[in-house]
Amino acid sequence: MSDSSNQPPVPSSWSDAEDCFDSWKEIALYLDRDLSTVRRWEKEEGLPVHRHVHNKRSTVYASRSEIDTWLANRGSVLGNDRPGWFRFFSENRRILAAVTAAALLLLATLVTRLDFQEREWSTSFPQALELFKKAEALMIEGRSGPAEELLKQAIAKDPEFASAHIFLARAIRDQDKPADAYMKHAEQAVQLAGTISDRERYYIQGSYSEMKGEFEKAIHAYGALLSLYPDHFWANRNLAIELTRVGEEHRALTYWLRCADLRPNSFDYARHAAFQLLLNGDLARAKTYWGRALDLMTPEDVERNTKSALQLMWFPAFDALLHTDPETALREADRLSGTFRSFEERGYFNYGPTGAFYLTLGKIGLAKEWFAKADIVDSRRHYFLAAIAYVEEDYEAMTEHLRQWLDARESLRRTRGRHVEPSRTRRLRDQVPLRNVFLLLARGGLLSEAEELFSSRELGLPNLPDARRKMVERRRDILRGVLALSGANRIIGIRILENILASFGPGDSSATLYFMGTEILAQAWTEQGKSDEAIQVLKEALEKESRLLIEQSLLTGPLWLRLQAQLARLYSEMGRDEDARKIEDKLRRLLALADPDHPILRQLNRTQDLALREPAN
Repeated sequence: MSDSSNQPPVPSSWSDAEDCFDSWKEIALYLDRDLSTVRRWEKEEGLPVHRHVHNKRSTVYASRSEIDTWLANRGSVLGNDRPGWFRFFSENRRILAAVTAAALLLLATLVTRLDFQEREWSTSFPQALELFKKAEALMIEGRSGPAEELLKQAIAKDPEFASAHIFLARAIRDQDKPADAYMKHAEQAVQLAGTISDRERYYIQGSYSEMKGEFEKAIHAYGALLSLYPDHFWANRNLAIELTRVGEEHRALTYWLRCADLRPNSFDYARHAAFQLLLNGDLARAKTYWGRALDLMTPEDVERNTKSALQLMWFPAFDALLHTDPETALREADRLSGTFRSFEERGYFNYGPTGAFYLTLGKIGLAKEWFAKADIVDSRRHYFLAAIAYVEEDYEAMTEHLRQWLDARESLRRTRGRHVEPSRTRRLRDQVPLRNVFLLLARGGLLSEAEELFSSRELGLPNLPDARRKMVERRRDILRGVLALSGANRIIGIRILENILASFGPGDSSATLYFMGTEILAQAWTEQGKSDEAIQVLKEALEKESRLLIEQSLLTGPLWLRLQAQLARLYSEMGRDEDARKIEDKLRRLLALADPDHPILRQLNRTQDLALREPAN
């Protein structure tokens, strides 16, 4: 038991228990030191620490006020023991604690905001998000109808899901439904866009502007979105569409390729990337994408987009022709024959590319046999036979088939006036490219018929941006130039074609028009003694040979061959024999499997005979 008579008196300055520290730990905590430092200060520097002495051991206690006095008299012990930065923090602990708390709160706010901005879709309803993502996948595949139903379900789960509203508007619009059916959803998305992330808001602004026909605003919004999120698939896709719409195909190409790379398992976007590269003349890179598309293609892709799928299947064969390898090209065609027969049995086969391939290969007789056994209506059959006659340079037969085409077309129009509209398959079998018919009519001297057909195609161009309108007008101007040169207005025709052909670019879709216009213009310049101008326009046209893969028209490939033959003939007439021989050798390799009496082979043989006779003379 302790002896209280031996205890030191408690200082009178201790007014309450809060002024008293009852252990080394409390003293050290108050001084913000470790225990060894505090004990050293008590032993060596007189830190006022008192002891209660007990039978077995003693306990310590100290007064806050005594310690504060000791610190003041000691001459800032803390300041002498610690560096300046430590004194600052020690003396301003409360202020710093408040500042730290405020900083942590700000950081938490920023992190929350950043997380919100990085979220792809702003909905807190998992079921709505799941439905939305399923719909998005369908829209990537071009299946807007099923996507529409899923998006409606997503909005039922979360009526404030802004992106679901804008995607629903786009799904409805992609089905060619009236504007009032989709604009209400677009407007609802715009109203909800004030409280969502930049990622969604810019996309909604771009889509809404696009739907209103404000194309430049749409381009600006999509560009702003891609500056923040370069891998935003829909922004890349829509910006590519809008740039193409306003005539900036070269810029659009970057975004088409990015779409294909962001969706590497998409048949549609791989195919589209290949098409765009071909339009821009990049055959080597296009091959990578069309190879991918062919690997990805499914029966559903073929049924959903038959024309493009069949066109894509022909790419390797036409590519082999462009690389002067007719044997490989024919093997590719033979490999496809079984596939094409199965398509024909199901009623959605396009005869044009097969005939175009045979004509480009120079096998005119095989093309005739192909069309003779094809199940096609008379109007289209006569167009095919007229095109073949043009390739044979049998212009009398061409004219006769064109007249029969006109009669069959008129008869068909009268029949349709009395009966219901034919099925989709029947309509596909009836269709012919009227621009090509016009060209043949003009070349065959049926000028009044050509003028009548041209007038019937003078349709309005509603809601087209200026660049697209100009592209359509350029195509019409080529037709006008061909018509003028085929008639009496040769000076006007030359002027029109000279200006229009010089501006032909990736957005101009008809290679047949371009090649035919080039052939006629080069011929007119040659007749005027302007051989250099004729050579230049022919060379520029032949640089666009990758268009053969895209168009696959009956006339495109044969015209490509004719332009080469025309250039070789010009070089020969100008005494540029080496240049002429290079083209002639290429043509002989291209036509190695052609019919022996092919017109270009006949020309080459005549040229060869003349060359052999010249040394003897």
